Amino acid sequence: MKNSVAFHTLGCRLNIFETDGLSSSLSKLGIPTVSVEENPSIIIINTCTVTNKADSKNRNIIRNAIKNNPGSKVFVTGCYAETDAEVIKNIPGVFGVYGNSQKSELPFIIAENLGKEISQPNNLDRFSYSDVLPKDHTRAYLKIQDGCNRVCSYCKIPSARGKGISRKENDVLDQVKFLQDKGIGEIILTGVNLGWYRDENGKKA
Repeated sequence: MKNSVAFHTLGCRLNIFETDGLSSSLSKLGIPTVSVEENPSIIIINTCTVTNKADSKNRNIIRNAIKNNPGSKVFVTGCYAETDAEVIKNIPGVFGVYGNSQKSELPFIIAENLGKEISQPNNLDRFSYSDVLPKDHTRAYLKIQDGCNRVCSYCKIPSARGKGISRKENDVLDQVKFLQDKGIGEIILTGVNLGWYRDENGKKA
């Protein structure tokens, strides 16, 4: 289907929310989300990187997407794209690799690639997804925190997600109201480390 996108999401609830956010942002730019079977113009693979097994699964899914969808451009984003971008770029057939630090820009990058004349906002950040409704699931995830300031030797999350950052309280409340007004009965707050959520004064909320 011309000027359309399909997603394959791996990993945590945070990735599920961000896939919903990407889908919503692309829809607002005139690029609908379809299934892989509908021959989309673009396939976005939103990756995880918690373990070596997860990394291997990422690579297999990327290769299969390229093999089974020769008419689609495959973009890779997410945690694995942040920590091992060069490995992914060396997979033949990958069209673009954009880590978490560029994820909120991806809808505009894709729209431009599809020939749409748009202007990218200058104030994009890790909470740029707004008015996000759940897709293919009934409960809504709401991202209120990202990243982590701990430096545990066994964990890749700080490399994949950056330093801890919290969504502004008023923004969180606005999004909760939006979801309630849309009839969403269950909202799950999500983040890398919710215990580290801080208000705008840096205090625990």
